[in-house]
Amino acid sequence: MLVHPGDRARVQATIEAAYASGESYSLDHRLVRADGSERVVHGRGAVITADDGTPIRMLGTTQGITERQRIEHELAVAHERTLEASRLKSEFVANMSHESRTPLNGVIGMVALLLDTELGDEQREYAEAVSAPRDALLSVVSDILDFSKIEAGKLARPSPVRSSRARPRRGVDARRRCAQQAPRAERVAGKRSARLVLRRLRKD
Repeated sequence: MLVHPGDRARVQATIEAAYASGESYSLDHRLVRADGSERVVHGRGAVITADDGTPIRMLGTTQGITERQRIEHELAVAHERTLEASRLKSEFVANMSHESRTPLNGVIGMVALLLDTELGDEQREYAEAVSAPRDALLSVVSDILDFSKIEAGKLARPSPVRSSRARPRRGVDARRRCAQQAPRAERVAGKRSARLVLRRLRKD
């Protein structure tokens, strides 16, 4: 086997520099077989010197690493594909959560306004049944969106809450009243989903 023409100058320069300095060398290069196929090898060598430090000869070994490089390349490609799949998954989850939360907010607002109007007992019971799990559902959607942002490294720190003396809107008052009327199990569902997300992060 012969050193590949493209690597010949580099290999020769490395060996000559090691021989002149008396230091060992180590490098990867290609070899060409008689049938024209190429192999990648790892060459190592050491200079043998006389008592006065004069180089006498050089000893070296050559180890085939073609298979190792092939495996390393396949692992690198698989790693890149995994990262791309994870990125696409995070984008999909973020888009899905955002698109779900937008109409959900509209439904929540309309139900709150409906509860703030004059309703019969049966109508109010139905409207409150729709409104009761809204906080838990919105919290779950928000948790999914936040989790996708955590995976993508795009979760921003929350801004400080500023107090306001402005009078709350009627819809806000209605939503607050419904939250107080909702069963406790429904109100804590959002907190439970947040704990599940934190538990998942600790496992990762």
